[in-house]
Amino acid sequence: MDHREFDWQKALSGAVGPGDLIADKYSVEDLAGVGGMGFVLSARHTKLNERVAIKFLKPARLTNPKARQRFDREAQATFRIRSEHVVRVHDVDELPGGIPYMIMEHLRGRSLKQVLADEGPLEIATAVLYVLQANDAIAQAHALG
Repeated sequence: MDHREFDWQKALSGAVGPGDLIADKYSVEDLAGVGGMGFVLSARHTKLNERVAIKFLKPARLTNPKARQRFDREAQATFRIRSEHVVRVHDVDELPGGIPYMIMEHLRGRSLKQVLADEGPLEIATAVLYVLQANDAIAQAHALG
């Protein structure tokens, strides 16, 4: 699904909209992306003026206990990994209605999918570098169990 077609305000049952505060300090800006299990909003920390990403579990997944557990495990595991190749998780919580979210660093740039669409196949050295970076992150995740 193209993320421009995803109605994130409806997904959050109108509980959060542009300009609203989450956790009394993150001002919601806009939709940053949509994945299979969740979606990400861009926001700004009101005191630090730092951009963050807020990941939510999609509402259709909220009734699935395994999806909720997976979301929680993802937040815990990602928080523990210290790698320049893994997004940093700063906090986890729930909206008053019970929708879980995690506060993460906001990354700038393009996805690998977008790079390939824009530029075509990667040079071998670049592809190898990306694989090595991913392997570093996976190795750290495995080391942490």
